[in-house]
Amino acid sequence: ELEYHDDHRSRSVYVKFPIDKSSTSLSGIIPENDSISALIWTTTPWTLPANQAVAISPEITYSIIKVDFTSNQEYYIVAKERLNALQQILGFESFNFIAEFPGSALVGTKYKHPITKNPHNIIAASYVTSESGT
Repeated sequence: ELEYHDDHRSRSVYVKFPIDKSSTSLSGIIPENDSISALIWTTTPWTLPANQAVAISPEITYSIIKVDFTSNQEYYIVAKERLNALQQILGFESFNFIAEFPGSALVGTKYKHPITKNPHNIIAASYVTSESGT
């Protein structure tokens, strides 16, 4: 267990985890030909090389959004309640809402590890909330 000093400030990072194969529940919602990534947030970026799963809350509503950048467009899966905060934090001016679904529909979706490219699962976890992160 890590213990931090009272004045410790954790730095956080946002990382894209490209979707490799949709769960059965999402097969009609996530277009197979588009590049869609689960956008994750962590305060322990040094653990990313060992990542084995992306955790979501089955109780939270998630959205697919399309963000237009100057040189490209990207699709992200994020918690619906975090959309406005993410827009400010990540600095994109606007986004297009594509779809929404319960977190439970994400369970079983496979993503490609951003470093090793190995497939891993999105899993349900009771500790995930929509108070911070993605």
